[in-house]
Amino acid sequence: MESWKKHNRKILQSKCKNYRITIYSESFGIKLDSERIYATVKCGDTWLWAGPRRAFHKINPAKQACKRNRRLWEKFLKLGQAGGNKVERLENLIEKSKSGHGVTFNRILALPCPNWVIKKASKLDLSSWILRLKKK
Repeated sequence: MESWKKHNRKILQSKCKNYRITIYSESFGIKLDSERIYATVKCGDTWLWAGPRRAFHKINPAKQACKRNRRLWEKFLKLGQAGGNKVERLENLIEKSKSGHGVTFNRILALPCPNWVIKKASKLDLSSWILRLKKK
């Protein structure tokens, strides 16, 4: 039996190794009409969507999805350290973190958290803030 690649893909990884963009040009030996580009973030041992759960057709929107994901998590970490009415600001931030519609819907501030967020949150003692994400 002839063996062949499942996917022909190219992977671009961020310098911090927490984000990657995967570009597929072939799937199961069949050439695709246009490249499928996916933006993902490292969560535990798996790679999860960094933005909407869909393929991008150009690389710039995929890069923007990764940047948006990182910015939202950084705002989450800053909010955990801030004073004042944190709960209301957290709810607003969770609303802003929604992307996509229908089957492509994804909420960026959700569990599991990216690996880099868990490391920073444990240093800042924000475990209770991460648990708040489960309730939403």
